[in-house]
Amino acid sequence: QARSLRHAIAAHGRIALFASTRVIAAPASDTLLVEHDESAMHLPFRNLILCTGARELLLPFPGWTLPGVTGAGGLQALVKAGTPVRGERIVIAGSGPLLLAAAATARRHGAHVARIAEQAPLSRLTRFAGALWRWPSKAAQAVALLDRHYRTGSHVVEALGDERLRAVRIHQGDHIVALACDRLACGFGLVPNTGLAALLGCQLDPVSDAIAVNALQRTGLPHVYAAGECTGIGGSELALLEGRIAGYAAAGADDRAGLARWRRRVRAGMRSRSRCGPRSRSTPRSRPWPAPTRRCAAARMCRYRPSRRIRMPGWPGCRAAAAWAPARDASAPRPGGPCSAGRSPPRARRCLPPGSAH
Repeated sequence: QARSLRHAIAAHGRIALFASTRVIAAPASDTLLVEHDESAMHLPFRNLILCTGARELLLPFPGWTLPGVTGAGGLQALVKAGTPVRGERIVIAGSGPLLLAAAATARRHGAHVARIAEQAPLSRLTRFAGALWRWPSKAAQAVALLDRHYRTGSHVVEALGDERLRAVRIHQGDHIVALACDRLACGFGLVPNTGLAALLGCQLDPVSDAIAVNALQRTGLPHVYAAGECTGIGGSELALLEGRIAGYAAAGADDRAGLARWRRRVRAGMRSRSRCGPRSRSTPRSRPWPAPTRRCAAARMCRYRPSRRIRMPGWPGCRAAAAWAPARDASAPRPGGPCSAGRSPPRARRCLPPGSAH
């Protein structure tokens, strides 16, 4: 589907695509300053849609800077880019469904996955799995990704090695396990990319740090919209629907945007406020996997504002727990969902020149 969308953009005569381009400033409320490989330029706009995606959350532990230690999503990106992993011993740790996806990608390219260490306890995962009947496709994906090396209630204590990773120590249950490995991939979900939104002055949700939008994906700034993971983590299906809503709204077709919004509610099972997360947007918006809990410097570094703490003795981390959000008016900006699992690299920003179709 992504390939077909790229082909459609390339074939459209009224869309200008600037690759390897980033926004570096906003000199005016209707202008962006962008730079690419050769030069910089001003891009004025009438309406702007932010689709800045999300970034992977990594938490520090002893040895986390050793060569061979990456994020779970980073491992996927390296393997898909051609990094050879055939025959290598890989340990994947952290929290969330991305661990299973990263393990499947590594196995397909010939790696040996020695352990998948899921931090969440089995009881919490069992409760989450029991709710997947609402989303059969997600349940089927989960079953397909199951791995015999998957262990719950486990987390990395230390990565061992001198100039490169040689082994990893994992706290599993009430004992420590040492595993020899060539690569260690850790991931604790995603956090929305809101740097550009903050630069423009968009309102952010104080709990999730996502861009606050209303029912038509409008931010608190006139003529600025946002869609996708930057408004809360929810997966590619939801991001596509939000992009459609934002596109219709930015083009002045609010009636078609309202229809797309209705389709989003039907697809996400949102006829009533779900118990899976604060915004009831989609299954992945919820976070059944607890991230590390104890307040530390990493919490301040990651700009986490925990609304609830789950005690896990011995874990040197932090978490931003899901909090139930009060009911909001449909026309008012609404916060994004909580951090969740999964990983996608930051998406390139697409900027339209004046006069182009929105």
